[in-house]
Order: sequence, then C-alpha cells, then structure tokens
Amino acid sequence: MNEFDREWLKDMLEYASKAVRVLGPANVESLAVDETKLLAVSYAIQVVGEAASRVSPEARKEFPMVPWGDVVGMRHRLVHGYRARSPQVIAETVRAHLPPLIAMLEQALGDEDS
Repeated sequence: MNEFDREWLKDMLEYASKAVRVLGPANVESLAVDETKLLAVSYAIQVVGEAASRVSPEARKEFPMVPWGDVVGMRHRLVHGYRARSPQVIAETVRAHLPPLIAMLEQALGDEDS
C-alpha cells in the first residue's frame, strides 16, 4: 500500500472513531433534537466516505473485508440526500457499522506496521 492510501485509511479510522465518540450513548430521539451532535456525527461519517472514495483500487483489493461501496454510498446519501437525513439511519450506522469498520481499519493499518 502506498503512503497516500495509508493516509486515507488513517483518516477513515480517525473520523469513524470520532463519530462513535461524539454519538456516545445518545439515543435516536436525543440525536434528533441535538442539532450540533447530529451535524457533527453526519460530518464525521461523510469524511469516512470521502476518504474511502480516495483509496486506490489496488489498496481496496488488499482489504476486501472493508465494504468500500457501502462506505462511499453512505457518504453520497448524506451529502446528496441531505433533506432526507435520518437520525435513525445515522445512529444505526454509527452503532452497527462503524465499530466493525474501525476494527478492519485497525487491522489493515496494523498489518502494514508489521
């Protein structure tokens, strides 16, 4: 993996971790009324998707366990479908999908350090 790809993976890991941390224990109802938290978590998810879109095809092949299309697709959904942004979908994404993604990214980055 080249250094550019490594940096994109680091960005993905950083912002996925931030999304999890910022959401914290908030439930969907509290997320829906906390505009600052909703925007912060949405932004972090968008950055994860943007960084994923910049990872080279070669690096994506090295890490087939990462759901590249889903990650980039979520970014597109948040950016282009901003009027239909759902606190339910955002919370579900952070709780169900980001922790496994974080583990995959940590493994990918850790494998490079070995």
